[in-house]
Amino acid sequence: MNRKETLQQTIARLAAEAARKPVSRPVVTDEQVAARLEQLHQEHGYIPSGQIVEPIRDFLAGYALLLSGKAGVGKTFLVRSLGVRIYTVDDVLSYGLRRLRTFFDWTDGHNICIDDIGAEGVTHEYGAKDDVIKTVIAHREGRQDGLTHVTTNLDSTAIRERYGDRTLSRLLGMCKPHRMTGENRRRA
Repeated sequence: MNRKETLQQTIARLAAEAARKPVSRPVVTDEQVAARLEQLHQEHGYIPSGQIVEPIRDFLAGYALLLSGKAGVGKTFLVRSLGVRIYTVDDVLSYGLRRLRTFFDWTDGHNICIDDIGAEGVTHEYGAKDDVIKTVIAHREGRQDGLTHVTTNLDSTAIRERYGDRTLSRLLGMCKPHRMTGENRRRA
């Protein structure tokens, strides 16, 4: 810190410098990706497609995933097949604002997926109004160990409109985004 720099300027400068430094992640080979795809197929009946190669590579490298796309394209199925604990937005909302501490205690140190963000409403309790999912994302990003994967039908513009710039920034800082395309596989 030089004499002309305030504490806030020093913090901002150091944060910017840290953001520019690459995070060391393991190199994931094509063979490792192929082995995981084979495992997903054998254990879960997952039929691989070209669009899941990069999400699998990022997952194996230790990144959280932000999977977006239309309903039924396999976002949740992929994350579940990877062995990640799924919490739907309804699961998270069921804790309510007053019991979120319990959720945080149970999930600290664990890799989880918040499934289908954007499908929830705003929770009201005893006159308090807050967006539980925004609170959970902020808490998981700043105060908890473990990766937080996310699935959503929203694109980045819709996430920004629904949750604001701060939450979108947190999600993009926590997760590697991947857009999944295709037809709804749930239809017969």
